Amino acid sequence: MRVAVVTTWFPTLVAASRGSFVVRDALAIARHAGVRVIHLVPRRTMTAADG
Repeated sequence: MRVAVVTTWFPTLVAASRGSFVVRDALAIARHAGVRVIHLVPRRTMTAADG
């Protein structure tokens, strides 16, 4: 079985603890199935100047 975990919450260099539960859960699933984690991030954050 293969599992894809799609999330916007995942640890980064800037926020090392953000989404740590996603990592924990993916590792637990990986004991029983192949896991791929897909971390969705925005291309950039819009500002007031963008309209």
